[in-house]
Amino acid sequence: MKYESDILEMLHENAMTEFKLGLISEAEMREYDELCLPEEALQDKAAQGATTQGIIAPEAVNIEHADLITA
Repeated sequence: MKYESDILEMLHENAMTEFKLGLISEAEMREYDELCLPEEALQDKAAQGATTQGIIAPEAVNIEHADLITA
């Protein structure tokens, strides 16, 4: 995917990671898409659907956390 700048690419990739981890909502991810992706990429994404772009629902991510030990 072609971004208009390296900064926008980095911001979007970070947002995708946060979305996959369940740290941001689908609505917030859409905002990042609109802000960071060029118009043609937005149209392609809408035509193909989010699941074919490699985005998975946050519920599908299984993360195990180590027990925190506090003193």
